[in-house]
Amino acid sequence: GLDTYSHNTVLVDDLPQRRQPFASFDPLDDVAWRSSGDYDYAWGIYDDLYGDNRPAAHHRRILFVKPDIFLVVDTLMPSGDGDHTYQARWHFKEPQVNLRPSTQSAVSTDAGLPNLAVVPLLPKGLKVDLVSAQEEPELMGWWIRKRVDVKALPAATVCHTLSGRGIQHMATLLMPLPADTGDPVVEVTHETDGVTEVRLSDRRRFICEFDSHPEGDLRFTKLLPNGNPGRSIHSS
Repeated sequence: GLDTYSHNTVLVDDLPQRRQPFASFDPLDDVAWRSSGDYDYAWGIYDDLYGDNRPAAHHRRILFVKPDIFLVVDTLMPSGDGDHTYQARWHFKEPQVNLRPSTQSAVSTDAGLPNLAVVPLLPKGLKVDLVSAQEEPELMGWWIRKRVDVKALPAATVCHTLSGRGIQHMATLLMPLPADTGDPVVEVTHETDGVTEVRLSDRRRFICEFDSHPEGDLRFTKLLPNGNPGRSIHSS
């Protein structure tokens, strides 16, 4: 079907995107894309149905800092004045994922293989859950395969859940990791509105900044172990 329970996107009030079939063929005019040697940047809007209603519009911005860092910022804009619950889902292929309570980062731990850290950057009010091989109240945390005898294998899903009234933001850092390096994230500090610092075990620091406007700029700055600035990538 067209529902998005098992996609890396956001549910609103436990309801998936349910784009009307005829809309899937319409040209998109609410997206942007820029690419350079240092970064790719894209933003887009989903403002169609969640279930049978339009409780909110989802704006997503992605800054790919080449070759290995993704900064994803989600802005949820409700259509009314009521409270809503938003849940961003991040799906891993394998079940070997650790959730560190102090940083709420989820890191896959496949031996001998590259891994991935999913790091929430706006921790205030955010609930983070790790789900694997769940059957009730819904199927979650599975790798569904086609044209094989065993179609469902245990995997892992990380859920970032935020509730509130008015415009809400979620920001996530996706960090591919070399094989057998472990979780490098030591501390995540949300310093001021739109600015979060991620401190790594090798003493590097990542400064992640985003404009609160749903189509505003993103910036990623790397600070070296000696404190000197490394690369700084701005989406403008």
